[in-house]
Amino acid sequence: MLVYNKFGKIVDASKVKVRVVNGMKTPCIDVCSMDTSSGFCKGCARNKQEIGNWSSMTNEQRDETIKELPERKKYIVLPKIISYEE
Repeated sequence: MLVYNKFGKIVDASKVKVRVVNGMKTPCIDVCSMDTSSGFCKGCARNKQEIGNWSSMTNEQRDETIKELPERKKYIVLPKIISYEE
């Protein structure tokens, strides 16, 4: 599912994309909008606690969370294209 991120770039929010920022893996695609029905971020599929604790988690904890994200994506409801201002 294609959505606009907070920089106005169209990204695919239907898949988990892991990148490395400052030496740390992150699934963040800069959508940063919570799905109220599932409680997961519409972009990365993490919950608020995981997002808040991400930098203090161990690499192993982050990897375990990343493994769960594809399954969580099934529960996130996205319109065809959303804007960051929503």
